[in-house]
Amino acid sequence: MKPALSLQIITPAGRGQKVEGVVSLTLPLIDGNIGILPGHAPLLANTTAGSLVYRNTDGKENKLVLPSSGILLVETGNVILFLHGMEAISSPIHARLLQESLAAIEMDYEYAREA
Repeated sequence: MKPALSLQIITPAGRGQKVEGVVSLTLPLIDGNIGILPGHAPLLANTTAGSLVYRNTDGKENKLVLPSSGILLVETGNVILFLHGMEAISSPIHARLLQESLAAIEMDYEYAREA
């Protein structure tokens, strides 16, 4: 049997996800992406917004959006992410998030025009 990790994602609302049988995962840290395999050394690091990609023992690749920063903890056989929130890439994009993104782009555009 292939060695595998347990991936647990915890949010302030207590919502989260626990996935067993993870054979690899990649996620963004503040200083670049990191790949984690079973047997990885213990680690405590800051994550940033981006995509978390993990592969199960069945070979299926899964993607999650990390909408904000968080904390990554890697222990023997366990990967724990403490996040502000999360959503699956396949889920619908919320209108509120689009409006916030558009407002930020408009502010950047106005600032650049004035400079």
